[in-house]
Amino acid sequence: MKLPAGALRNQFMNYGLSSFVSSIILGLSFVLWSSLAIAGQQVHIFWPLEAGETHLQVQDQALEFAFNQAIMLEVDDILGVQLENPRREMLAEFLTPKVKELVLSYRELSKKLQPEELVMDLEVNVNRERLKSLLKRIGVFYTSTKTWPYDLTLKGFNPEDWELLSRLQILTGVTVQAEATPHLILKKDTQGFWQGELEYKGQNITQSGEALNDVWMALWARFFSLADVQADFVARYSLATSGWVTTDAIMFFDQLLDKWDREVESHKIVAVNVDVLSITGSWTISTLDRAKLEQKLSEYLPKRGVVFELKKLN
Repeated sequence: MKLPAGALRNQFMNYGLSSFVSSIILGLSFVLWSSLAIAGQQVHIFWPLEAGETHLQVQDQALEFAFNQAIMLEVDDILGVQLENPRREMLAEFLTPKVKELVLSYRELSKKLQPEELVMDLEVNVNRERLKSLLKRIGVFYTSTKTWPYDLTLKGFNPEDWELLSRLQILTGVTVQAEATPHLILKKDTQGFWQGELEYKGQNITQSGEALNDVWMALWARFFSLADVQADFVARYSLATSGWVTTDAIMFFDQLLDKWDREVESHKIVAVNVDVLSITGSWTISTLDRAKLEQKLSEYLPKRGVVFELKKLN
């Protein structure tokens, strides 16, 4: 990936990530491919040398940039779509300070010291579970393909606040619509202190703080975790299967469902029955997209002689 303008180089240094790169080299390099790691994201980067710079001097910055790119590739994989700019850029900016908690380890595949640039190929292992949790908290996981409408009441705003609010709306994936639910009330007092209240179906979520972005993120994180909101995004189904050859095959499939995190939000095995003619298994499964789940099941089960039926639960 070609490096963007020089401003991005400085962005990583502002977050103080150089010490993290050193620690990951000295520490995580000894635990590469641990049981916590998953299949890595492969990143190809070019890092141009400025006048007087050496390859050694820019290596940490290049690694930091590569980690950020790997995280965004993992985001694409989790969402199943690539966000459009400027939302994608905003999300990358939001996740940059969290590189330390998201990168598990990395492996250097190749490195070329060109006269005017450093070229590297890396495989970076990202904490997928942690990243998915963050995407849920800020709403991106649920609004990657469709925005959520909400009503807005403001008090004490100035032009600078409007600019930040607009960016926060794009990042979260919400749009203002009169009379929509939820209803968000944001107030800023004369001392610059923020108070927010989110009203949804008789439930009130409140948050206060010195920074608008902190108040905003806290309010929406709690909103997207509400059971009523989850019900609008996630549907529950019963999955009945028959024709299994062994119970081990059923257990393997149950473990496989954990890896289908784009199609399966959660799952629980309900029963396994063994008789002379067939072995059957049933699950409850929650998903954001029935069509994608059904496609995945159709690709896996019939070729193994397993018949399945998917029914929505109330």
